[in-house]
Amino acid sequence: MTKRFILPGFLMLLSLSLSGCVTNTGTLTDFDLDGTPDQDDCAPADPDIHPGADDSYGDGIDANCDGVDGNAVDQDDDGYSNGIDCDDRNAHVFPGAEDLAGDGVDSNCDGMDGVAVDLDGDAYSSAVDCDDEDPNIYPGADEVSGNDLDDDCDGETDEEESAGDDDDGLPVCGNGIVEEGEDCDDGNQEPFDGCLSCLAETDLDGDGWYEGQDCDDNNSEIWPGAPELCDPLDRDCDGEPFQGATDTSTWYVDRDGDGHGDPNTTVSACQEEGFLEDNTDCDDGNSTVHPNALEVCDLIDNNCDGLIDDADPNLDPGATTRWFIDADGDGLGSPNQTAETCVPPLGYQLTDFDCDDGNSAIHPSQLEICDGIDNNCDGLTDDEDPNVYLGTAPVWYLDADGDTFGSPSAAGVSACAAGPGMVSNNDDCDDSSFGVNPGATETCNSVDDDCDGESDPPGSAGSTAWYLDADEDGYGNSALMIMDCTAPTGFSANDGDCDDINPLRYPGAQEVCDGLDSDCTGGLSWPELDDDGDGFIPCSPIEPIHNFQIEGGGDCDDGPLSAQPGSTQDGAEIYPGANDNCDGLDNDCDGVIDEFGCIN
Repeated sequence: MTKRFILPGFLMLLSLSLSGCVTNTGTLTDFDLDGTPDQDDCAPADPDIHPGADDSYGDGIDANCDGVDGNAVDQDDDGYSNGIDCDDRNAHVFPGAEDLAGDGVDSNCDGMDGVAVDLDGDAYSSAVDCDDEDPNIYPGADEVSGNDLDDDCDGETDEEESAGDDDDGLPVCGNGIVEEGEDCDDGNQEPFDGCLSCLAETDLDGDGWYEGQDCDDNNSEIWPGAPELCDPLDRDCDGEPFQGATDTSTWYVDRDGDGHGDPNTTVSACQEEGFLEDNTDCDDGNSTVHPNALEVCDLIDNNCDGLIDDADPNLDPGATTRWFIDADGDGLGSPNQTAETCVPPLGYQLTDFDCDDGNSAIHPSQLEICDGIDNNCDGLTDDEDPNVYLGTAPVWYLDADGDTFGSPSAAGVSACAAGPGMVSNNDDCDDSSFGVNPGATETCNSVDDDCDGESDPPGSAGSTAWYLDADEDGYGNSALMIMDCTAPTGFSANDGDCDDINPLRYPGAQEVCDGLDSDCTGGLSWPELDDDGDGFIPCSPIEPIHNFQIEGGGDCDDGPLSAQPGSTQDGAEIYPGANDNCDGLDNDCDGVIDEFGCIN
């Protein structure tokens, strides 16, 4: 095997001017005197660039020859070191990231904004193809003279082909030893890649690489370009034991350090710090979420089985909440029925304080009121409960005399039930007398027995009947009677007055001949009657009061129907002024019988 080097023009001239080609010296050369042999120096002409040099990130220079600008670290914690991350300061930029076209950012490190594609089918993507619409133009294509195109994408148009493979015009060193006029680079344009020292053909391990080229000439499995494996040996002599290994495995990032990798973020490597062979993590940003985690009540699929909280039969019983049935819908549960879940089932509550889950008006938040029920579930009912609400409770009053009527002078007491000696009213006007109250019977005793503000009103028990005596004759009209304890003005205890506007007419009054029932016996006395119808009555009428049909009085015989003593059947013929017949009768009532001149 041979390895060729391409020297920049000025270095080649310098090399040729110094000695042409040094042959078979057996000594390692350090051209830039930076302490690193040229075979191990990625820039043997620059003393500031060599393995172990300080490599500041961001200047675009691989100062320490580790293949990246800066030290190979993952500065933005996106799972990709700056060795492969095209912007290790932006956690959203890394190989394989979603790359939206048009935002001016190469998010997936494929060399372009958007996803690299091969539009012209020339096997070179738009990331490296300088004209991805022309299949004849791509990196390494033959440069065609005179077409004014950069056919090989090297930045030059219609350049002349050189004699060497790297277009520097020098023949290639084909046997590993640089001879006069030969190029020290075998086709690439990176200088000093192994045969600058022009060592003798010493190949101790027989792997085809000479001592000056081989980084370990005692091991035939180690030589520049050898297949790198995942072992501690730097088999391809690039200074990195694992870089470019051919037996890499797929590793999955474990950002949250929970021992489970993210299946969506991988790296093909021997072993990458922060990466695992496991790819079962469904949320690599949360260390509490992985297949071995317990499913708990947090609206997250903790154990990566695709089920969340109550939907997961593997839900940790210790993470659930005990809920209590609320059958009456008053917002408080009872211990009659429970459920162990994350989210309360319909009709369940967090508390079990309800003492009557069949009545929505009974629960611990309810007011205790006077209804014979333990409304607030404290085990006490009505007045037993010191928290009873008395705003609507009855008011009770002291009944000192026990007549069921309370005193208005003592303040009322609010309570659900009456205490001893208490009643629901304060209507008693004398709470020291059992017989005096609004329900008592008013009696003629000069006391307001029924508390109506009146003593001995008409109709009181024990009242006397009094009759209106309008004519003040001592007798009243029986049709105009009132009951009262004392005689009202103008009333009499006697009734039976047959004419209460005539003071001369009343029971026992003296009868006079006036045609009236003066003594109220129900009719005229016999002296005022004309029983025989002769126009004359026994008494002498008081004119003009007497009946107009009566011609006069002094009838001495008023007939057999009269109560007049001595009346006879001849009474109708006997009256004052009648003819005096000679018949043994006083016909004219003058006191003389058969007087002189009587008629025979």
